[in-house]
Order: sequence, then structure tokens, then C-alpha cells
Amino acid sequence: MSLGSAITSVTRPLRAKVKPAAIVAEHRMRAVPAAALVAAPSTPALLEPGSVPIKDPHGDYMWGVKWPGHSIKDTPDVDVAAIKEAFKMWKIFSLGGPELWGGLLAQTAAIAADAMPKRKH
Repeated sequence: MSLGSAITSVTRPLRAKVKPAAIVAEHRMRAVPAAALVAAPSTPALLEPGSVPIKDPHGDYMWGVKWPGHSIKDTPDVDVAAIKEAFKMWKIFSLGGPELWGGLLAQTAAIAADAMPKRKH
């Protein structure tokens, strides 16, 4: 390469490339499965004689087993009520009172006065 030539770059065609349109960024708990993993029975299961029906609203204790979490399917993407509650904390926000700002002004004035050139006698 000589000194007067322009700098150029060469881009080679890529064989293995990613197509962003083919990728969907979605949480796996919110994704709709293509097909069910286990086929659901067509008729509801009947209770065995002598068994007690479960009355737990979340289904935590089905078959006596506690599930550690709940589905996020029913939760909203944005919790507006929680955001409103969070903004209520701004009522206690303060940038300081007159004492703080007066002290800062006095310190700034003292620093500026000290940095000024002094008169020579």
C-alpha cells in the first residue's frame, strides 16, 4: 500500500449468519407452547370415594405437594398501581434546606476568593 492510497475494507460474504427477524425475545413463562406436552383427558377426573375435594384457590396443595411459585400468566406486564405507589415517595425527597445551600454558597465564595490573584505591595 502506498502513502497516497485510500484505506479500504473488504467485507466477505458470511455463510453462517443470524437473522434477527427469526428470533423472538419472549420470556419462556409467557410463551405459548406449540402443543401440549401431556394430552388432557376429555372427561374430568372423578373423585375417589372418601376423598375430600381441594378448596385451595391457587392450587398450592394439590395432592399434598406445595408448589414454590405461581404462574405469571395472570400478572400484568406493567403494574401501574405499584408505579403510582413508588412515586408517592417523592414527597419526602429534598435537595436540602436554606442552611445547606447557604453553607455551599459560603464555601464556594471562600474558594473563589482564595483562588483570586492577590495584590502585590
